[in-house]
Amino acid sequence: MVKFLSILCLILILFFSGCFSKPTGTLAQCEVLATEQRDLCYFDSGVQENKLSYCTQISGDVLRNNCINSVS
Repeated sequence: MVKFLSILCLILILFFSGCFSKPTGTLAQCEVLATEQRDLCYFDSGVQENKLSYCTQISGDVLRNNCINSVS
């Protein structure tokens, strides 16, 4: 149940941060946004070792790529 709530919380954070929309800006802004979201994910996951790669994947593969595609 706790794992489900953590995942739900992460999805809500990503949704309201614009992760699933197409943010606009410069490539540098994309990097900053991805880093901020990764750090939020780390905090939400309690920096559990098994969650670190998941947080990096979400911020890198999903958010950064969506952002870069929208400004390219």
